[in-house]
Amino acid sequence: MYNIHKIERKENFECWITSLPDQIQELKNNVPFETSNGLDESLKSLDIIENYIIEFLKSESGKNILNNLASYIAATINGLIPKLKWHIEVEDESDIYYCLPVLRKKITLLYAHIYCQLLH
Repeated sequence: MYNIHKIERKENFECWITSLPDQIQELKNNVPFETSNGLDESLKSLDIIENYIIEFLKSESGKNILNNLASYIAATINGLIPKLKWHIEVEDESDIYYCLPVLRKKITLLYAHIYCQLLH
């Protein structure tokens, strides 16, 4: 049975490799022309993809996905690191995490940091 699993994995891998050009074309068909036009498999094109992802996550349709991703990351970190506590600062407006949910362990702030990095 183990050998069948390995063979299936190898076949799936080969299908994935074969489908790369189609997957890339589908990406180009689904992003704005300004983005698609810069996808030439250069190092610079990775910057273009990064900018597209960041802008998408800031968009109305991306905000929900961003919240879902940040929630999953925070919940995972919360489960993996003992003694983290949820906190929200609502008194000190000068606090960098004012009105943002954070996970704290003494002075460790994680959730808001992840969320803020994706937004800025």
